[in-house]
Amino acid sequence: MKTKRGLSGIYLRFKNSETNKYENRCFEDLPHEEQLKCMKGKGTKWLESMIILLSNALNEIGECTDITKE
Repeated sequence: MKTKRGLSGIYLRFKNSETNKYENRCFEDLPHEEQLKCMKGKGTKWLESMIILLSNALNEIGECTDITKE
């Protein structure tokens, strides 16, 4: 399981297979399979909103830490 960092603030509810309980977890902290399940069947507007929110979170992290990939 990925480390729970909660960086984006985009919380989704999912059933944790290890505990068999429902949890709120940030999208980026979900296992890959759960991320795919969350996106399945969502419309273009939902996916566009998700991309914008994740983009904003990445930019905020970059600003706070003064890091770049280049």
